[in-house]
Amino acid sequence: MAFFMSNSAISDSPRTGIKWWLWLNLLSLDAPIVAILWQSALAHCYRVNLLPGAQITLFLAVWLIYMVDRVLDSYAPVSAERMSARHAFYRRNRKLFSMVAIPAASVLLALLSFLTIPAAVMVRGATLAFVVALYLLHFAARKHRTIYITGNIIICALGIAALWWLPLPPNFRLGVSSGLLGMFAVALTPRWHGIFQMVPKELICGYLFAMGCSLNVGFYSMDAYARPFSPEVLLMALLFTLNCVAIACYERQTDAATDPNSISQTWPGIVRMYPALLVTFGVFAAIIVPRAIHPEMISLTLAVTLSTLFLATLHVFARRFTPELSRVLVDVAVALPIVLLIARA
Repeated sequence: MAFFMSNSAISDSPRTGIKWWLWLNLLSLDAPIVAILWQSALAHCYRVNLLPGAQITLFLAVWLIYMVDRVLDSYAPVSAERMSARHAFYRRNRKLFSMVAIPAASVLLALLSFLTIPAAVMVRGATLAFVVALYLLHFAARKHRTIYITGNIIICALGIAALWWLPLPPNFRLGVSSGLLGMFAVALTPRWHGIFQMVPKELICGYLFAMGCSLNVGFYSMDAYARPFSPEVLLMALLFTLNCVAIACYERQTDAATDPNSISQTWPGIVRMYPALLVTFGVFAAIIVPRAIHPEMISLTLAVTLSTLFLATLHVFARRFTPELSRVLVDVAVALPIVLLIARA
C-alpha cells in the first residue's frame, strides 16, 4: 500500500519467521479486501443492492491479478535479499502459486462468473480484464522476453478479432486496432520501451482498481453513478494512485533492483513531491468535490478525505517503521475509513 531508512527489510526467511501482520500482504489478500470494502461503500452510498456473486468475483479477480503480477515480478534477476518480503515469498513459493493457486482461482472465477453474474456485467468485466492484461503485459512481463512477445501476439490477435466481431462503430474499431498494433510495434522495438514510462504505472493501476470497484455499481445503477469517468470513480482512482505512490516511495530501495517501472525510479522527484500531493488532494476532496456533485457522494468524499489524512499521518511517522510495516499500513489507511463508514450505517 520508509524511504528514510536503510534497506533493513524484515526478512521472510524461515530463520526469522514472518510477522503476523504481514501474512495478508504476502498472500496478496490485502488488495482484494480493500476492493470489496470500496465496492461496498459505493453500493451503500448510492443504495445499490449487489448480488453476493458481485463481491466474490471481484475478490477473486483482484486476487488473481495480484498473484500473477507478483509471480512475474519474482523472476527478477536479483537475489532474494534485495527483494521485498512479498516478492521473495513468491519466489520461494512460485510453483505453488503458478500450479495451484492461480489455476484454482481462475477456474473458480470463471464458474462463478457464468453462474452468478449477468451477461452485461460479464462483458464489462471482460473488457476491463483485457485492459488489465495489457497493463500486466507491459509493466510486469516485459522483463521476460518470450512471455512479453507471445503475450503481445495473443492480446493483439484477440483484441482485433473481438473489435471486428462486435457491432462497434468503424472509427472506434480502427482507432483501437491501431493502438493495439502500435503497442505490438513497441514490444518488438526495445529502444521504444521507454514510451510506457511516460505515464506512471501507479496512475494506471489506481484507475483500473477504481474501475474494478465501481463496475457492478455502475451497472446496477444503470450508469447513473460510478461511470468510468464519473467524479466518484476519478476521486477513488486518485486516492488509489496515492496509495501506490506511497508504496513506491517506501520501497524505492528494493524497486531500484527489481522494478525499473516504479514511479520512484522513473520520476525520482516524486519522493519529495508526495507530501504536497497529499495536501493538494486532501484539500480538493474536502472542499471542492462536495460542492460540485450530487449529495450522495458526501459520505464517500469524507472517507476519501479521511484516508488521505491517514496516509499523511503515516508519512510523517514512516521513518520509524520498516518498509514492510509501512506497506501494510498504507493499505490500512485506505481501508479503515470504509470500515468506519459501513459500521456507522
